[in-house]
Amino acid sequence: MTWAHYVAWMHPAETSMLAERYPDPAMFDVGEDPVRDEMRLARTMGLDGWFVDVVARKDRLPSNHSDFGPFLKAAEGTDFMVGPCLDVKTDVAWQVHELVRLLGAWGAHPNFPRVGGKYVVATYTWWPWTPDEWRAIREGCAKAGFPLYLIANLTFSFEAFDDRLLVSYADVFDCGYTFGYIGRNGMTTAENHRRLAAFC
Repeated sequence: MTWAHYVAWMHPAETSMLAERYPDPAMFDVGEDPVRDEMRLARTMGLDGWFVDVVARKDRLPSNHSDFGPFLKAAEGTDFMVGPCLDVKTDVAWQVHELVRLLGAWGAHPNFPRVGGKYVVATYTWWPWTPDEWRAIREGCAKAGFPLYLIANLTFSFEAFDDRLLVSYADVFDCGYTFGYIGRNGMTTAENHRRLAAFC
């Protein structure tokens, strides 16, 4: 499957100049169902679903998971999938609380992705959490009835690629991807992907 990261909270009037080059078609479309139209457009480009960015706030106010539901509702009756992508690090108890709240509200939706009975949750913020913190998040969600299939963002920013760091996280993620690699980490993008694929 091919997925894209979707930043539902972005508004060109309050973000960077990149928004002028990458506008959100749904925001400017005047059709009756612009989000569903955008999903149809995404399917024509080969996308099977979106991971919608969900921010668990550091000030412990509720996350923006209310942005998430309208996308699932727009996908109803189609095979387009919509899952959450976790952004920002808070603390384990609050992340579990917010994930359980989101999964309780939307996890049973037919367009919410699941693998082998587990709820698929992607991450943007991965490395700031320790392996023990990820284990605790998984355990907390499982105890609440929501076992996770975690997709890790294995981008190493501008640091050197470190196999030992990957090994320390090996048992806490089910799948990995890299967000915005452009030949970083002292090696080419292709070499990065080869090494990550070999590890996974």
